[in-house]
Amino acid sequence: MKKNIYIELNNIIRDINTKTIQVYKSDNPEKEFTEDYDGQDLQKYLGVENGDELIEFMYVEAPMRIFGYASETEDGISFMLNEFYKKYRDEHNLTIFSNEIEKSKPATLMFLARMGLLIDNIKFFPLKDYINVNKEADIIITNNENIINVGESTYITVNKKESDVKNNEIIKVTSFKELVENEYIERNELA
Repeated sequence: MKKNIYIELNNIIRDINTKTIQVYKSDNPEKEFTEDYDGQDLQKYLGVENGDELIEFMYVEAPMRIFGYASETEDGISFMLNEFYKKYRDEHNLTIFSNEIEKSKPATLMFLARMGLLIDNIKFFPLKDYINVNKEADIIITNNENIINVGESTYITVNKKESDVKNNEIIKVTSFKELVENEYIERNELA
């Protein structure tokens, strides 16, 4: 039976945090940033008042500059993802997904076209709709704790700080490249 494998776009394929910081700094040159971003709380790092202000900036004021022109999270990930797609498209239903609103959607489509990604299925969910992602997916490739904390899917987390350990249906890898090279799907650990 085909599994529904969902691959999160933001921070797995596309590095929106780095691009958000770059765009925010260029729009707010009067703000001083004394430390480098540690990958944690983006809202706190940027010094925005609340989550709604950050959402307004990212999704209404600058979505094309952030979502359309972000870089890949790791060099060559679009090539690796296309190879992953070619290898598993007949055995599994592969979907790229993202939680987005407003003009970030067309910006995301531009990003996917710019990267030449071949995966046929692209799904957009509302910003904090993590439950429906879990309802539709059997396996989710993500590093988003909000998605992992609400569902019962099998998860592969991609986190540069984690080691390769299987624990409680969560497989941890340090990069998408590691996931592809170690052939977790093919070895049937997740089927």
